[in-house]
Amino acid sequence: MRILEDLLNGLRRACASFPDGRQWRPDNIEIADAGMASFSLFFMQSESFLAHQRRMEHGRNASNCKTVFGIEKIPSDNHIRDLLDPASPELLEPCFEHTLEQMRQHGGMKDFERLGGRLLMALDGSEYFCSEKRGCTRCLTRKRSNGKTENYRALLAATLVAPGHNRVLPLMPEFITPQDGAKLERHTGSERRMGGRTRTYRYRWVENLPLRVGKDGVPTDGSLSVGWKTTYRGAFVTSLAITPENVAEIGACARARWKIENESFNVLKNHGYHLEHNFGHGKQHLAQLFVLLNLLAFAFHTVCDSVEKLWQESRAVLSTRKDFFTDLHTITAYLLFSDWRAFRFNEQRGKCVSSAFLRRNAPERGRSTRACDRILFVQVARLRPRTTNS
Repeated sequence: MRILEDLLNGLRRACASFPDGRQWRPDNIEIADAGMASFSLFFMQSESFLAHQRRMEHGRNASNCKTVFGIEKIPSDNHIRDLLDPASPELLEPCFEHTLEQMRQHGGMKDFERLGGRLLMALDGSEYFCSEKRGCTRCLTRKRSNGKTENYRALLAATLVAPGHNRVLPLMPEFITPQDGAKLERHTGSERRMGGRTRTYRYRWVENLPLRVGKDGVPTDGSLSVGWKTTYRGAFVTSLAITPENVAEIGACARARWKIENESFNVLKNHGYHLEHNFGHGKQHLAQLFVLLNLLAFAFHTVCDSVEKLWQESRAVLSTRKDFFTDLHTITAYLLFSDWRAFRFNEQRGKCVSSAFLRRNAPERGRSTRACDRILFVQVARLRPRTTNS
């Protein structure tokens, strides 16, 4: 898991650059620990992750926060918000660039290359905060039909997409602020065989078509129309030269634009990341910072899905995202791991860790057998030696 560890080290360096206005630190909590503690919630997809690790730290003088995220001391939730609020979102931009660098270095970007090595970037806007009671000068406002005024925040997201798989890679978004304001003809066809049936795609395109009427209208190399029967019909504009050889690939790439809605926003809002949840508004940049940490967690997961071998093996056993992170959260609540390489999921999901073993390694004495038996389908490769209080 060296790639993941490298990404986490880069994030910690970025968090260490956050401004720290404290004159002295009686709690001895570093600003980087606050950033990593917040990120761990999004990465583990568990709002109770820090609470479980605090209990483990109390019983063992160690926790998975320290061993896998490098957090020396876990701050309280309110302390995290106070420390992160002054940090500018631009300080996290190098982390997004780092994810691209890791993907290129380890060959993960090949899965996203199309049309002769080009990358497809989809753009779309989304809200990440909305409230009738809370707001600030950085919030956008709108008046509903019932007469109530809503304060909300939005961003313009940029995401790398590609047809043929369900992975997407989020890039550094642009936050929308109030001052920004709140869219010769030929024919050919191709066939695709699906489940024993043959589906025919028909394409039409026009060359040198201006984007708008007038002498100063910008010409395009082609306007593409795709459709079959009444199942789907779409029209796209491209600066690439369209030929019968590449028209099907261009059409597939154009339709991949919707992946920012399905594989990105839908996953971020409804499958564990809780993008629209109000984790904290703050007085300065807190809401924006939480969104970026959430997107970085999503980006790190994509990198691991693409190039991290041990992560891929575990995801193959626990195929659904929900099962994977549920089991990951459960075992980290009870067991202490030395590093990310200590996680290994058993291919035979019916095989579980014995209750006696779990009881010996549980962070609190006297944990019930039923509670221990909640950890299922997991094989621990290596464990950090247990330490006890004197």
